Amino acid sequence: MFRFAKVAMLVIVAVALLFLSGCADAWVRSWRGSAVQMEVPEPEDEDELLIEGEYGGLWIETLGTMPHTLDPAQMVTLDEGRVAALLYNGLVRYDIDGTPLADLAESWEVHRDGLQYTFELRRDVTFSNGHRFTADDVIFSFLRLLCPQTESPRAWVLGDILGAEQYHTGQSNEVAGIVAEDEYTVTITLEQPRATFLSLLATPAAFILNRETVTTYETASADAVAGGIPGFHPVGTGPFSISEYGEGEYLKLARRSDYHGSGPFLDGIRFEIGIDQMTAREMFSDGRLSITSIRPEEAEQIETQVLQSPELAVFYLGLNNNRGPTEDVRVRQAINYALDTSSLLEEIMPGAFAPAAGSIPPGIAGYDGQRTGFGHNPAKAQELLDEAGYTSSIDLEMIRGSASSVQQITDAIAEQLSEVNLEIEMVTAEPGQTFNLLSGSTDYDLFYLSWWADFPDAENFLRPLFHSEKWGDAGNRTLFSCPETDVLLDKARSVYDRDRRLEIYAEIEELVFSQAPWVPLYFPVSHQALQPFVRGYELGGVYASQKMTTVWFDRAD
Repeated sequence: MFRFAKVAMLVIVAVALLFLSGCADAWVRSWRGSAVQMEVPEPEDEDELLIEGEYGGLWIETLGTMPHTLDPAQMVTLDEGRVAALLYNGLVRYDIDGTPLADLAESWEVHRDGLQYTFELRRDVTFSNGHRFTADDVIFSFLRLLCPQTESPRAWVLGDILGAEQYHTGQSNEVAGIVAEDEYTVTITLEQPRATFLSLLATPAAFILNRETVTTYETASADAVAGGIPGFHPVGTGPFSISEYGEGEYLKLARRSDYHGSGPFLDGIRFEIGIDQMTAREMFSDGRLSITSIRPEEAEQIETQVLQSPELAVFYLGLNNNRGPTEDVRVRQAINYALDTSSLLEEIMPGAFAPAAGSIPPGIAGYDGQRTGFGHNPAKAQELLDEAGYTSSIDLEMIRGSASSVQQITDAIAEQLSEVNLEIEMVTAEPGQTFNLLSGSTDYDLFYLSWWADFPDAENFLRPLFHSEKWGDAGNRTLFSCPETDVLLDKARSVYDRDRRLEIYAEIEELVFSQAPWVPLYFPVSHQALQPFVRGYELGGVYASQKMTTVWFDRAD
């Protein structure tokens, strides 16, 4: 499920980590309130998670690209997050379905109607360098993420904390809402209730670093950095640590025998970098990979374990809502009516997708499998174009990536649009440069892109894509603006009642649907083949949930 690399911002980090003198030491005492009842996930008893398995073996899988950084504050790709989840922990982690569970925090309480969280930390945790984990590391890691000198593209993860915005913009040298009550207690106070706050704490940006290590290595050269990846020394509390860096060809992790949790059973994990799909299948057949992605039609042919799971992503055709013909809602609706996306996709990638008629993918609460979308109706499309005053052909430019699958899909889209006199000129980006063509510019008509979950909640597929404050690189590249949608998106953030929040998400989907800011195309479905001796591996949509602590090899098979 990690064969696609979503880049929220194209960042290649090889920088020293610089801080203002007060940046990592702003501690301000906060106050407690009485606990309140609300719908917040409860920590899970770790004893219930214990499993039995055999120790030993090297897990081998492919990774699309070598991580540009292993600094949680700078990570932006799925590949980086995949590795980071094995090296680090957060206060909270996801289970395989995306539910927040206790991790470095063994328990928590929520006070003052959702404004204040008190976390009791585990006392048996050490970093991979042997240093003891304490509240000091939590405070340091969070302040570092927010520090303006860090220039983190993920600082927004902690943006709801009291005083975070002022600190991040340099208006203050302290964050009032992050407090160490004692060596193993941390209190976090929010500006306003945030229903998804625990989910945000489970993302890689909120992983906890060892303060002493970061301070020591903040100006380390590439040669001095463990693992050979420039700009950061990866020391975490996770179940694995880096053991070898193979000159951009592979990355190897070793099992930590002193890990505080159950497992891991594996001796280590090796990531083979940049292997194409055909080669990967050959390596799997030869027993040189533990897992590989396969095409849906191969699932019944292959004689091994096959797992299938929806991926938390949506692929879509973006329409510029703020210029040219697509500024007119009738033109945008016409484009939706003109496309027969289900037939198109079934021909190109049969079985590898679920049709999309909205933003929220399967596997996330709020997904509506009954939504049908506009439907294929070229006559209606032509009627709307005529009504908008476009009685002759319209010339539009589409920005797309250079991958063969992308070109195949977008060419088919262009062919269908030509049937209603919408003539598409393709602007094909060089590999990895699609975002560069879109960033900092509004001079485009259409674009083909995908959005992958930063955290497993419907908010992450609605607010970044459709809130007017998120125009451009923040996610809303269609430049969609609807005041009523903004109000509902703002409201949903503070609604802890799950059912009510889902009702608001449904209202938002209907509003967005009526305005047709884009054409939702499909939700990808992952098919993964496992070697027959693999046990304990689960396939889920949240990349940061896979800690590999339950995986073991059954040598008797």
